[in-house]
Amino acid sequence: MGRSCATVIRRSSDDLQRDTQDGPTKVYYSEPRRNECVICGPRSHYARYHVVPMCYRRYMPVWAKSHRSHDVVLLCMDCHMTATSKAAELKARVARMFGAPLEGIGKAEVPARDRRAQRAAWTLLNDSKRLAMPAQRVRELELVVAEALGRSGEPKLSTEDLRSLLDDRENSEECGFSPHGRLVVNQLMADADSARDALHEFFCLWRQHFFDHMKPLHLKQEWIRAVT
Repeated sequence: MGRSCATVIRRSSDDLQRDTQDGPTKVYYSEPRRNECVICGPRSHYARYHVVPMCYRRYMPVWAKSHRSHDVVLLCMDCHMTATSKAAELKARVARMFGAPLEGIGKAEVPARDRRAQRAAWTLLNDSKRLAMPAQRVRELELVVAEALGRSGEPKLSTEDLRSLLDDRENSEECGFSPHGRLVVNQLMADADSARDALHEFFCLWRQHFFDHMKPLHLKQEWIRAVT
C-alpha cells in the first residue's frame, strides 16, 4: 500500500497504541462534542459514521481498535449517504489492492431464518437506515432479531445483541468462508514486524479519503490534530 495518505497521518505507529494518554488527543476526549454534522453543521437528524469501517476494525487487535472513538463522527442523513457511497468506492479499491473480494471467499451455509435475522440486525445497527424507517418497521425488525436470540415479550435489544448475530455470520470460517474485512486485515497483520505500520497506514488511507471527499467544515481542530 502506498504512502499517499501520509499528508494526513504523520505520527509514529507507536501512537496508535497510546491514543488518549496526552497531547491534542487527550484534549479532544476531554471536551464535549457538538451535536452537529461535522460536514455541514447543525441539522435535525444525525447518524454515527465510522471513518474506518467496522468491517475491517472488528478483525483488528485490541491495541489497534481501542480508544478510536474519534473515528466515529456525526453526520446528517444527506452527508451520511454521500460518505457511505464514497466509502464504497474506496472499499472496491481496497478489494482490488488486496485481492479480497467484497463478497468474501468461499460459501457460508446459513439457514434462511438466520439470514433474515442477520439482515434485520445489520439494518438496526445502521443509523441512517433505522432513522429513515417508520417506528412500526423498526419494531418488526426488533422482533425478528429477538426471535432469533430466543427472546420473548418486549425484549430490550442492546448493540451487543445485534452484533452477536453478525458475529455468528462472520465467524463461519470453519465452513470455508472468509469475509472481505478479515481477508484484508489478515494481510495487514501477516508480517508481525510491520503490522503496526501497516495498520497505521490503513487508518491513514481511510481518514485521508474522508477528508478529501467530504471536506468536513465542523470538525474540532483537536480532532484534526488527534489524527494528523
